[in-house]
Amino acid sequence: MDAIYQTMKNDDDPQTTLHALMFNLDGNEDALNAFSAKLRAAVTQSYPDINIQNLYEALTELYFFFGGFLFLGVFLGSLFMMATVLIIYFKQISEGYEDSERFVIMQKVGMDKGEVKKTIGKQILMVFFLPLAGAIIHVAFAFPVITKMLAAFRLTNITLIFLCTLVGVVIYALVYTGVYLLTARSYYKMIH
Repeated sequence: MDAIYQTMKNDDDPQTTLHALMFNLDGNEDALNAFSAKLRAAVTQSYPDINIQNLYEALTELYFFFGGFLFLGVFLGSLFMMATVLIIYFKQISEGYEDSERFVIMQKVGMDKGEVKKTIGKQILMVFFLPLAGAIIHVAFAFPVITKMLAAFRLTNITLIFLCTLVGVVIYALVYTGVYLLTARSYYKMIH
């Protein structure tokens, strides 16, 4: 350990220099964790600057770190999606109450139920899908920045990032479309 410590020690720049010595051991996870704990205890008494970690500990750390990001992403994404959907849904329903008399007048003038349904569909379609189109355009322009931010976490597989982004956009669009259909049906029922 003295020889290893002397080769890794750098008095000129002790804060920024990092050396790593890695080796493989045979055995199961419990035995390797026990060996790592004993080695860490023995080495840190003499050399507190040396950090000892095994693969299983490193993986656990990574799972905690990226699992936290995954939880935050899913939680905040769901929260914002629900808020967006509810705001647009209730906005459209309140407009439906205001517009119901106009559609009754249109039907009395001679507009049939099919034309009323088409008019409602077009009106709600524009209100719902213009923000969705704006969001997709925003993600498309933000994609290069997103890939650079993820590269800071050593996530450099651009194909995988693109596929995950595409899946996210498709899921969001499907949920949005479901809410659009629900809103259009509720809006149409209000008019009748």
